[in-house]
Amino acid sequence: KATVSVLYCCIFASAARLAASMPHLRKHVVVLQHGSHGCTDDFKTIINKLRTDAEKVKDVELITWASNTCSWFGTDVGIMKVAETVSSELDEYLDPHLKESQIDITLVGHSMGGLILRAMLGMSQSLSHPNTNLHTYISIASPHLGIRQMTWWMRALAYPFGLLRSTTCLDLLQANDCLSEISNERHIEILKRFNRRILYSNMYDHLVSYNTSSLTVGVNEEPAALPVEVDPHSDIKKETTLRPDELPKDSEILNSFSSYSDFTSSCSKKVLSQFKSLRQLEWSLIGVDFSRRGALAHYDIIASPTLMKNPIHGQHSASHISDTICRGLGC
Repeated sequence: KATVSVLYCCIFASAARLAASMPHLRKHVVVLQHGSHGCTDDFKTIINKLRTDAEKVKDVELITWASNTCSWFGTDVGIMKVAETVSSELDEYLDPHLKESQIDITLVGHSMGGLILRAMLGMSQSLSHPNTNLHTYISIASPHLGIRQMTWWMRALAYPFGLLRSTTCLDLLQANDCLSEISNERHIEILKRFNRRILYSNMYDHLVSYNTSSLTVGVNEEPAALPVEVDPHSDIKKETTLRPDELPKDSEILNSFSSYSDFTSSCSKKVLSQFKSLRQLEWSLIGVDFSRRGALAHYDIIASPTLMKNPIHGQHSASHISDTICRGLGC
């Protein structure tokens, strides 16, 4: 028995030394949130590219997570209610990880998903946990200033749909104070904690206009040429940095958004306030230009396989998003 005990002790001691000698992998959790009437599968192309790219990164364990609830028509309950549900699920998932060690968090939201993630910043306990490092926030064609810039007939359909069954439509049409609430000082302070804030914006998108997804006022702030070598056939056309000290004048902001026939005085004040709040922060802006433009560009940007059997369009932007995430791992 004594010999067996000694043998067990030697085995355990060897295992402990082996574990101590193994490199510690820092956990990096990428939280993916789809938009209105979307589902987790929208991110399948990006997730597959992330898994491939992450293999090249040393000392980091990349984990992708997405909520399985509030998909499709479940997104109609409103941005805040969706954010509450997803926050609760995320907290439950991250709790055991946060008890073990520090983790890095990257938030990636497509379309309305970018707003849901911003709303979650004021709700999720795990995102404010001392062991959480808010690493990167990425929005992809997200309507940060609402969707009133859609064509008139799209707005004409969206408003009655919102009154009948979709609080989310009313949120996005600025018919309530939802977007103002997630642009308040408290939310901006949390958003400021991220190491990187990145906007992917479709330059020609009939569902979410360039201005609202890029936080710019148009031609005066169009991004410069991409300063890195890219495939000449790529959809990624332009990239620049939006700095707090380069904020446009109030008149330029109002002129940019007041050209729409239904843009009332109250909406002007809301958008002006939201714009200036978000532009207090520094953002990296990446413009995307597809050969086919319009409503499909809104889904091309993530190469969504749920809408296209062969999502050829958007492969470059999906690869660029994956590369952007992986280039920052471990930083």
